Amino acid sequence: MEEYFGPELGYLAYAFNFIEISPGIILESWTVGAWKTGWLGIIISLVLIGIFSVGASFLYYLVLKRFNGFWLGIIYGIVLFLLVFIVLNPLLPSMGPFNELSRDTIITCICLYIVYGLFIGYSISYEHQNHMLVKEEMET
Repeated sequence: MEEYFGPELGYLAYAFNFIEISPGIILESWTVGAWKTGWLGIIISLVLIGIFSVGASFLYYLVLKRFNGFWLGIIYGIVLFLLVFIVLNPLLPSMGPFNELSRDTIITCICLYIVYGLFIGYSISYEHQNHMLVKEEMET
């Protein structure tokens, strides 16, 4: 389950063999059948990952929107990576243990999660600061 700067980017990383984890892994624990590894499974997986991504963005908005800078977004991306690859790992049996994943998979995924966290954090913080400036200008 890759939640980063767009699920399509994760699928491209999988298609070009940068990572060994298919986006279809998200359906693995809850569905039966071979369809989940075909094109329909990939499309449904990408949509579900996008929905989880909106949830992660909303969580950032609720908790961390008032902080400036990009470092918190990078840390948020690393926390999401650790959450998915270590905490949620038992729910995704085909992922295998974290220490058995290839170095390419780990490096690519951590980079994608960092870019995702940076994008979410910077976008939300910028918008919040902009909103606060407009609000202050209207009050004066």
